[in-house]
Amino acid sequence: MFSDIDNHWASKSICQLEERHLVSGYPDGSFRPEGSVTRAEFAVFMCNIFPQAREIREPILFRDVPDSHWADGAIKKASSLGFLVGYPDRTFKPEQAITRVQAIGAFTRQLGISVPPTLDKNYIIILQKWFDDAADIPNYAKEKMTAATFGYLIVNYPKIEKLKPNRPATRGEIAALICQVLRIWNTVPLQYIAGSQLLAIAPKYDDASDFAEGRARVRIGQKYGFIDASGTLVIPQDYHDSAEQFSQGLCWVSVDNKYGYIDKNGRTVIPLEFQSAASFSEGLGLVQVEGNYCFIDLTGNIELQLDFYGVASFHNGLARVQDGQKYGYIDKTGQLAIPLEYDGAADFAEGMARIKIGEKYGFIDTTGKQAIAPEFDGAESFSEGLALVRKGYNYGFIDRTGTLVLELEDTARSFSQGLAAITIDGKWGYIDKSGQVAIAPQFYGFYPVWDYNNYYESIHPFSQELAMVRMGGHSGFIDRLGNVVIHTQFSDARSFCDGLARVHIDGQWIMEGRGNTGSGSPAEYGYVLRGGKWGYIRHPQLENLTSS
Repeated sequence: MFSDIDNHWASKSICQLEERHLVSGYPDGSFRPEGSVTRAEFAVFMCNIFPQAREIREPILFRDVPDSHWADGAIKKASSLGFLVGYPDRTFKPEQAITRVQAIGAFTRQLGISVPPTLDKNYIIILQKWFDDAADIPNYAKEKMTAATFGYLIVNYPKIEKLKPNRPATRGEIAALICQVLRIWNTVPLQYIAGSQLLAIAPKYDDASDFAEGRARVRIGQKYGFIDASGTLVIPQDYHDSAEQFSQGLCWVSVDNKYGYIDKNGRTVIPLEFQSAASFSEGLGLVQVEGNYCFIDLTGNIELQLDFYGVASFHNGLARVQDGQKYGYIDKTGQLAIPLEYDGAADFAEGMARIKIGEKYGFIDTTGKQAIAPEFDGAESFSEGLALVRKGYNYGFIDRTGTLVLELEDTARSFSQGLAAITIDGKWGYIDKSGQVAIAPQFYGFYPVWDYNNYYESIHPFSQELAMVRMGGHSGFIDRLGNVVIHTQFSDARSFCDGLARVHIDGQWIMEGRGNTGSGSPAEYGYVLRGGKWGYIRHPQLENLTSS
């Protein structure tokens, strides 16, 4: 521990870097956090924190850095790695204090952070929204400062709106910047990280779920726990197998392949004694006991014991069951309310369930009456009074009478908040219920070819007035008018729930193969998100949502 950092705002950052042997102090035991950092010292910092960086050119032989200079080796290495460049007169000025804009630019360049694809290139307009002194940023650095802000690299203390770009960087500031570069998120409060106004919970999780009932499941390493909306870990990471989202005040968890339920305080209210479990729905939870499906109530008492090959949760008072190759539905007494006569079936939604007879899809109502004849080659469940259907290669939407009310030229997704996603010429946009294009198709993205879960679609359904959209490997959010509300600055994202959306930062989409053709080559290829972490952003109109 250094002797002069106890009360300094960057003390946590300095201590974290000292533990990692990335910074050192002076012979008298001090760190001198308010001291400036020379360009030579910064070259040493860069070489220490990016030890795996590759050379991109021959080292520059600067006129003012003799072989005898104490930092000659680090300066040569930093120049060959592209960390720092000199001046037009071939000098490096090693004893000159490095400015904040130079340091931030070097970090941004090395990390390869770029501005979001949806961002207008008039960077000064964007920078002026964040910084009172944006006009002081040199022209050559405007793009890098914009990218650094979207990348959560810039630390402004004590006022987040003051960038002070041309002021010499202090040792404490460099330590805080390095922690942001290394994503050591627990050292700098979010209120001092530029661009983090919407960042509610720092991205530090290997996996995370949407918020539900005020809780979100998170994973660091191999164990799951739960956080509240402030990011506080309210249920410890005790569940190394799996866990689910809360529903009706309870959440199933698994330890050593045994399943049970906890409450929002983490107390086990239904013992971990089942072979499997599903979230509670309509007051009942689906579990397996000795290979048989059962429904339990919220206290853990068994309400129904069933003898079916497959069982799903209750929706609209009915649960889908499977016996052999046929599907039907039971009511809450366990009686077969709709016979086992379908070749395929889905859960009820809006009083209708999609069923399959032979190779065709239709719909039944909760009495089992065939409401829409099975004449479609594909169909989705009803949402907002309409269902997406397909005949051959032709898509459309039907109403509850089976009448085709919208014809489409290409594929689409179900309606949500009055809009449905569609594709035109390979890009995604949205139509309204009259069939008019409400948001022009312009979005596209990466997703694994073997994973057809719509979490990986180029766009998501609208939720809380916003929709997640992709531009290549970048995700952001638009409103119902198509305006970009949150730029495509994340490597991945999910829809807003409870005023929060989980976002992925620093990940890279990489093409990988899966399966085997028999000759040793992959059977199929798809994009996979590697690296990075999950965190959460708050809804930009959160006050409007909570007051409406």
